[in-house]
Amino acid sequence: MTIYVEYTQTCLASEREDCDYGSWYSEYQFSVDRVSLTKPLTYNHEKFGLNVDLKAGDPAFVLTMIYSSGDSFGTSRGNGEVLWVFKDAATALAARDKWMQQCRSGGYVESVEFNDEIGNKIRLSNPAAGYFENMSDVIITTMLVNP
Repeated sequence: MTIYVEYTQTCLASEREDCDYGSWYSEYQFSVDRVSLTKPLTYNHEKFGLNVDLKAGDPAFVLTMIYSSGDSFGTSRGNGEVLWVFKDAATALAARDKWMQQCRSGGYVESVEFNDEIGNKIRLSNPAAGYFENMSDVIITTMLVNP
């Protein structure tokens, strides 16, 4: 089944030196706004193919990573990415724990593997993998599914 997750990433602050190779900084706030069965008209959404059925009115558990990124001259904090959608809260918590454990274990973690509700292994690339990237948090947002 296909499910769509709409999100907002709002820039809260931004600075940039007005010179070549100048320092810079930006800070964002990321939020999950809506889970729906129909494709949104906006560009700020993710599409997921799930192995379980969700109906309008059902709770959905949206797994999201908040992370920082940057380069030698500056940093961007509060970036977000929707990782997966779950029907079952316990499975969502187990996936969150797996992401937290692997991303905080130290070293370079290119991808994380977790299970969906029916036991399938899902492997996703880690948005916080990179020299300047760093995971801030992995959160679960509970939303009711819209038609």
